Amino acid sequence: MVGAVVWRQFGWRRAAALVIGGWAIAFAAEWASTAGPGIPFGVYHYRTAGLKHDWTVLGVPIFDSISFTWLSFCSYSLAGALGARGSRRLVVGAIAMVAIDLAVDPVALRGSSWWLGSIYRYPTGGPSWYGVTLLNYVGWLVVGAALQLWLRLCLSEFPGGQRWSLWPSAVLLLGVMVQSTVLAFLFGVGPSALAGLLLLAVCGPFALMGRSRKVAGTPLIVACALASEARAVRAAVGRGWTRLPGDRPVRWVAPAAPLEVWETGLGLAAAHAAANRAPFDALVLVAGVEKMTSQPTPRVTEILAGAGDCAGEIKAGSTFASLFAMIARRHMHDFGTTQDQLGAVAVA
Repeated sequence: MVGAVVWRQFGWRRAAALVIGGWAIAFAAEWASTAGPGIPFGVYHYRTAGLKHDWTVLGVPIFDSISFTWLSFCSYSLAGALGARGSRRLVVGAIAMVAIDLAVDPVALRGSSWWLGSIYRYPTGGPSWYGVTLLNYVGWLVVGAALQLWLRLCLSEFPGGQRWSLWPSAVLLLGVMVQSTVLAFLFGVGPSALAGLLLLAVCGPFALMGRSRKVAGTPLIVACALASEARAVRAAVGRGWTRLPGDRPVRWVAPAAPLEVWETGLGLAAAHAAANRAPFDALVLVAGVEKMTSQPTPRVTEILAGAGDCAGEIKAGSTFASLFAMIARRHMHDFGTTQDQLGAVAVA
């Protein structure tokens, strides 16, 4: 589900990189803990008999490692929705991963009591929390932080409050926490689930501390046809811009003020499509720079043609010179205008 959401907003390359890279990080951590030195989760072992119906790689269930990726995406999205940015967002996301595991791991360890089955075990002895070694939670913090960083590298600092990321993340995490909490009380490990819920509750205010002060007022959209023009506008305003998902128009959001810069592309059709996406109460300022004198003739022709009817006239081979000629010919036909009369019109 998360892979499909990311694919739709960022394209298949980023979705594939996110899923494969996230799985690789989680798999390396699990393999090192089950077959290696017990770092970072502490020593534990998967039960071969309990994994008869699971696909495994070197004894580690594939889907177990994949679950780390979508859990990290959900925590990253919700941390962003609360207003956390930069390193604060990474920290909040990593702590949220630990909070989730406080509810999930003690229940999963008792999988023989429900449909999951007994799939792994921790060695006896040593400090533990309801049968789960304490080092496991340190490992979740470390791996969670690594996955949050990987998410940022793949998807950048996208705002988390958008419906495409917020609703799937909220529904998935809510489902996980509700199921784990109910089972935790049924199996006598309810305090662990409550500790996870409490830690999640602490994450909220910490994330809100990073929320930028919202500036009241009507939102302003600066629409630019070219990426170079949009880049100049952003540079003039300052740093801290965030690019929103999507290709057309390319949207950049200022860090505090209700200001966006859009790269609409050339032509009336692109401008019309961008105008339809603007909020009804927004002020739209169209910004542009005349640079045709610095461009070769074919490029100038292409730029000018973008202002015409791309679907009809341009495909038929029309240029603005030919269109003006046809308009003049029609005027001469309808009103008897002569070439001398047209020639008397001054051209600035």
